[in-house]
Amino acid sequence: MSTCKHGNSAPGGVIARLHESQEGIRHGKYIWRHKCCHCAYARGLNLGSAGSSVPKGEAFCKAKRKSAPLDEMEDLPRAQGGEGRHRCAICALHAGFMHGRASAVGKSLSEPPLQQSVEISAAIIQERSAGFQTNSNLCRFVEDHAMKKARKVLQEWGGLSITDTSRHACFDYTCLRNGAKYFVEVKGTQTEGSAVILTKNEVAHAKKHPKHSIFILVHSIQVKAKKTNDFVLSGGEIVFKKPWAIDHNDLTAIQYFWTVK
Repeated sequence: MSTCKHGNSAPGGVIARLHESQEGIRHGKYIWRHKCCHCAYARGLNLGSAGSSVPKGEAFCKAKRKSAPLDEMEDLPRAQGGEGRHRCAICALHAGFMHGRASAVGKSLSEPPLQQSVEISAAIIQERSAGFQTNSNLCRFVEDHAMKKARKVLQEWGGLSITDTSRHACFDYTCLRNGAKYFVEVKGTQTEGSAVILTKNEVAHAKKHPKHSIFILVHSIQVKAKKTNDFVLSGGEIVFKKPWAIDHNDLTAIQYFWTVK
């Protein structure tokens, strides 16, 4: 987590991945240009946690086609330094909203105590909170699309003996390169991918093998429905992290299983 001079915090990875933006001047006033992205994230987090609807308004991000209320943007303090310098405050607001909504809705989940069920349920919450339509069937389409993209990335990287382990292990692929074995975690999402759902076992395994863990994220996947429970997926931007070293400060607990006695 990183903190701005106004005292608000946000995951460092979220702020770093915001696109640059110099938009946001209306009639000579700085409405959302040069605004503090940490404060925007915190504002969005509060809105999502309170169960508010997805932020919309006349403040518009042309790059990601997201919007926000003008008064929310204008009310944010200005910031010309630090990690969020010249980055999009509208997208920061939406990232915070997505995390806040996932946390709030996640408290009411009642899924069986299985890692896979938890992950699918949390992924549905995450995508819906970002304004996307989804269900468990579409989640699997997204996963399959991401797996195909990830295999191609591994092949281009020089990975050999690529093996799909997703059905019986907490990682999705293993592969060999220069005599070393690597464990690969793959995630796919329709969102911008500022944050993803990880299971307890995925985190534990990555921490146990930090030098030989790889993370591949396929985000911004485009979905077109053909008919009920049948979809055509395309696109997706790639994030490739090797080694995959998880910083505990970048993890946020959104669910717990409590054994009622």
